[in-house]
Amino acid sequence: MQKHERILNLADAFSQVVNATCLPKWPQRRGARPGAGGAQIGPAAWCVYAWVASSLIACQTKIVESEPSVAVDAAQAPQASAVETSAELPPDDVATAPVGCEPECNVWQTCTNAACTPKACSTDGECNAVPLPAGVDKHFCYKGKCQAYQCAKDPDCPGGQLCNTMLYLCYDIPKGCSTAQQCDDGDKCTADVCELDATCSHKAINLCCATNFSCDDSKLCTIDTCKNGQCAWQQTGQCCVDSKDCKDTNPCTQDLCQGGVCAHPPAIGCCKSAVDCDDNDPASTDGCSAGTCTHVWTGLAATCSATVACTQNACTKGSCASGLCTYSKPTGPSCCTADAQCLLDGVCQQATCAATVCGLKAVKGQGTHLRNRFDTAALNGWVVEKTSSSVAFHFATLTQVSGTGALRYGIPNKVSFEDQTANKGAVVSPAITLPAGPALRFWTLLDVSPGAAIHQCGVDVMDAGTGAKLAAAWSKNGNLASGTTSAKWMQQTVTLPANLAGKAIKLRAWFDQTKYDTSNKDKFGWLIDELEVLGNCP
Repeated sequence: MQKHERILNLADAFSQVVNATCLPKWPQRRGARPGAGGAQIGPAAWCVYAWVASSLIACQTKIVESEPSVAVDAAQAPQASAVETSAELPPDDVATAPVGCEPECNVWQTCTNAACTPKACSTDGECNAVPLPAGVDKHFCYKGKCQAYQCAKDPDCPGGQLCNTMLYLCYDIPKGCSTAQQCDDGDKCTADVCELDATCSHKAINLCCATNFSCDDSKLCTIDTCKNGQCAWQQTGQCCVDSKDCKDTNPCTQDLCQGGVCAHPPAIGCCKSAVDCDDNDPASTDGCSAGTCTHVWTGLAATCSATVACTQNACTKGSCASGLCTYSKPTGPSCCTADAQCLLDGVCQQATCAATVCGLKAVKGQGTHLRNRFDTAALNGWVVEKTSSSVAFHFATLTQVSGTGALRYGIPNKVSFEDQTANKGAVVSPAITLPAGPALRFWTLLDVSPGAAIHQCGVDVMDAGTGAKLAAAWSKNGNLASGTTSAKWMQQTVTLPANLAGKAIKLRAWFDQTKYDTSNKDKFGWLIDELEVLGNCP
């Protein structure tokens, strides 16, 4: 007999049970129903009867137990039971109760056919999706691949392999590095790690330093230091922002904020000696007259009388007390107390400070014909050539000889010229006609590796028309015996070839790192300031 015919007979028998027991109890469900009494049914109906067979038996049992007074047709009920129990179903249709696993399986296993077997990672073969698909366990996504659970402890792994208890993966004992000590690169500012694949990695440590410069927090109220590779900032005891923060309640002292630190020089009328009158200006002569401080600058009268008044000009106002002159500090763009404060330029002229007023005086012999101060982002018209987006020549205010800034090769606003590449760059001046007896003078600060084969820099003379190199005027290897200025400003003067006099030239300053060097990542790089073209003067 075909399987579907057996199912039809079962359905007819169960239909009779339903007619006699279940359906009378739910009259609202009465109506046409297929197959009652052996009637022909459609091809899908026998599947429905097979599916509800167990439900009909439960229904009959429930009704009999709850209402024993209801009579069941003796000719139908036994027949239905006999048909059901005598049907021979294939073994694969017989339900079996699941068997548990003893002891319980590990987190990386599942119970299958009474045995603990490894779980699959997920239905997703890759672990690159962001976010990961539902059902993907992130612990088993390793290097973009979905890994199967393998172990929970070392003994679970074969052949002496170790168990990674974070990934539940077995891996071979590393043949390269095995400890972090074996990966030490000698750089205190990197964390040295031996990875699972036995390779070393070196990750930068936050706030790590090599010099005090790299710890500058731009705050006047802290002392910035680098100790054991870590930045430290010490609050100064008398830190101030302005003079209002420096009141000491002493009427005989001045309350001043100077460079972020409070100062209390004696107030006028309270000095005992010149020592009490220091105004922190080395260009002034400080004195004490009848308890009153006096301050005199070069070129101004120091004594006075009823007939001789203290000399005054546009920058100073003087007063006479007990025969001694005292002057207020010079103020104004053309006022000064030293030559270096005067930023005036002229051919064969030198800027000077005379009686607190800036001026120019003629120079005989060799003098300045052109000066580039590099005090603005325009760089005196010099054109920048660069190969790196982060490291190049630029206007910098980190340090300078005079004025507001300098020309620098490095990373802007950072004490470093390292970008993990062998970077290089140059900057070219506008055309200059060289005078007779030509020479070049400039201030430089070179804070790089002193080695002769690394971190090269120099200044060349180029033909203004063709761009051809005419002479190498200055270079690190040729003019600096130590290969560096140790982060200090030094003045350099070099003579240019005499046959270049009267020729239109351009100056080209260049820097070539030659190779990436992590030991120099906290160095200034190269700076140039107050560059002058010199020559014969009348």
